[in-house]
Amino acid sequence: MKIKQILIALLFSVSSVTEAVEACSEYDYCPPQGTIHVMVSPKVSRENRKLCDGATFVVHFSLRMGEPENIVINSGPEALRPAIIKSFKRWRFGATEEVNGAVETFSLTPACFVQKSAVPW
Repeated sequence: MKIKQILIALLFSVSSVTEAVEACSEYDYCPPQGTIHVMVSPKVSRENRKLCDGATFVVHFSLRMGEPENIVINSGPEALRPAIIKSFKRWRFGATEEVNGAVETFSLTPACFVQKSAVPW
């Protein structure tokens, strides 16, 4: 009986995530695609640290069981993108369904940490 309830709950959550992804692609409005449980700041080389202050990244990805895949970054300093991708692969999301076309936007502090304001409440 509990398995049926879980499956029904998952069906309702999948449709709402799909609607959010469609709204994002159609209207360029991209709400968070899954509750973030773990955020990992990038490890930035010393010579690139000056690029962190206020750097903003728009990350397009897919979610599989809360883990991001197929990560593409279209904005932000190019020199930081490899470090961002590496750290973003370690992020974990609360969404357990598969999501294609998810988008997250976040900025870095001058010390190259992910700004806390990026965490959706």
